[in-house]
Amino acid sequence: MTNADPFKRFENWSKEYWGQDASEPEPLTEKQQKIVSKNIRLLLDAEKWEAEVEAFESSLEALKDPDAALAKRSDFHVRFDACQLDDSLKDVSNYRFPCDVSFNDAKFGDGYVSFNNAKFGDGYVSFNNAKFGDGHVSFNNAKFGDGNVLFNNAKFGDGGVSLIDAEFGDGDVLFHDTIFGDGDVWFHDAIFGDGNVSFNNAKFGDGDVSFHDAKFGDGNVLFNSAKFGDGDVSFSSAKFRNGTVWFNNAKFGDGNVLFMDAIFGDGEVSFRYAIFGDGYVSFNDAKFGDGNVMFNSAKFGDDGVSFNGVKFGDGEVSFNDAKFGDGDVWFNDAIFGDVYVWFNNAKFGDGNVSFNGAEFGDGKVSFMDAKFGDGNVLFVDLSLSSTSMAASAMEVEGNLYVKSLFPQHSDFSQLRVNGTASFLGSKFAEVPDFRNAHFVRPPEVAAMRVEPPKMHRKPGALFIHASNQDDVHKYRKLKGMAQAAHDHEKDGEFFAFEMMAKRGWETTTWWELLANTIYYRVSGYGQRYDLPMLGLIISWFIFGLGNLSLAGDPAALSERIKFAFAYSFNNTVPFLGSLRRFVGQPEEHISHFDKVFTDIASSGANIDLMVSVAVLQQLIGLLLLFFVLLGLRTRFRLK
Repeated sequence: MTNADPFKRFENWSKEYWGQDASEPEPLTEKQQKIVSKNIRLLLDAEKWEAEVEAFESSLEALKDPDAALAKRSDFHVRFDACQLDDSLKDVSNYRFPCDVSFNDAKFGDGYVSFNNAKFGDGYVSFNNAKFGDGHVSFNNAKFGDGNVLFNNAKFGDGGVSLIDAEFGDGDVLFHDTIFGDGDVWFHDAIFGDGNVSFNNAKFGDGDVSFHDAKFGDGNVLFNSAKFGDGDVSFSSAKFRNGTVWFNNAKFGDGNVLFMDAIFGDGEVSFRYAIFGDGYVSFNDAKFGDGNVMFNSAKFGDDGVSFNGVKFGDGEVSFNDAKFGDGDVWFNDAIFGDVYVWFNNAKFGDGNVSFNGAEFGDGKVSFMDAKFGDGNVLFVDLSLSSTSMAASAMEVEGNLYVKSLFPQHSDFSQLRVNGTASFLGSKFAEVPDFRNAHFVRPPEVAAMRVEPPKMHRKPGALFIHASNQDDVHKYRKLKGMAQAAHDHEKDGEFFAFEMMAKRGWETTTWWELLANTIYYRVSGYGQRYDLPMLGLIISWFIFGLGNLSLAGDPAALSERIKFAFAYSFNNTVPFLGSLRRFVGQPEEHISHFDKVFTDIASSGANIDLMVSVAVLQQLIGLLLLFFVLLGLRTRFRLK
């Protein structure tokens, strides 16, 4: 007897005694049916079941060698396959299952089924093809080991499924093709290990589905092609680690879909081709890692989509070809990483779309060919770091409001806005591209700040040239926008920048470049009156010094200085000296100025030279006066 096999007692659980692999389908052999029946009878008596489990564990401990005990445990599998469970065997709360266990093809009735606080070992746990009735099915606080947990093709009734606080080991947790009824499905606070978690092709009823505060390990989390009913679906505060999280082709009903405060790891997060119903979709304050975040070709319903305060990592963020319903779409205060953010060819409904306060990293932001409905589109107070903005061929049926700092190239070419377009207060470090943009109403460009074109001087060249030929047409378009809005200040500013941008491209000859340079230096292309006024003052002073040098030495120095600068003042402003003739004075009166002038002439000074210089000074003064008046007209829009 001492040499008897201590595990002979557990022959009913032996995989070898079963005779075939657990994955093989029905029908069971007569022997297997007897094994299942014995296991059910044992399970009916909680005390006997616990005693048997304790005896099994003691036999393993007697082996002394942990590796040998682990290998021995793997030889056993408790079978409940294809069993028909009555009401007396629906509550196995607090039960322990010491090895592999399967309820494959088991049929549960309509009553309450409870595995609450059940403890499963590190073996395989399978409910594949199991059928549950309309009673509530609960695995609350159940603890699973590191083996796979399988509910593939299982069918649940309308009573709801609850795995609140359930803990899974590092094996895969698979609900492939599982069908849930219309009851609620709860995974509140469930903890998953590092194995894959898959609900691929699972079908949920109209009850709420909640993974609130669930914690996932490093395995992949897959809901590809899953179908949700019209209840709310919540992953709020769920924590994902570094595996991929895929909801590709998933279909959501009309309930709310909530990922608020969810935390994602560095794996890819993908909702490609996912379809959302008319419920509210919220990712508010969710945090994504450095993996790609993909919503390509996803479709959203009419109750609104919100990414307010969400934080994206350094993975690509793509909404290419996504379709939004008529609800509002919010990305307010969202934070994006240092990669491309794509909304190319995305289609938005008639709700408002807001990116107010959103922060973008060093990547490119692209809305090329995106189409917006009749709502307001808001790009206010964006933080674009060193990011470029691509919005070419973007179409807005409603109103577009842009008020942000654009530190890099921004492309709004072929933009179409059928409502109001406002760029009030926007700042562009590089000239924005609005070529071929179409506005039904004149766009608002007041307080828009655009930097002048970048210039460079070729080696040995006398004049500086504009660096980019395309800038000419860009500034010309901005000038046209300002003219359409009757904003004369911006009209003049963009005209000046256009003149600068033409240097070396449309203004090419030596004389054209000289005239362009003088026009700029003297008057800022007619936009400034202070520069020519300063020029008049400088002209008065320089020509005054010239007159002093030509006056000779017929009188005291103080008299010569007064005369030289008085003569220069008369010639600085054209016609000013001539006006003295029309001022009344006594007959035979000779002014002090004329007396000094006569003394200078009689002293042998070169009067012809002084007069010739005076003529030159008056011509210069006439030109400067013209620019003063032009600047005043431009500044105050005088007619």
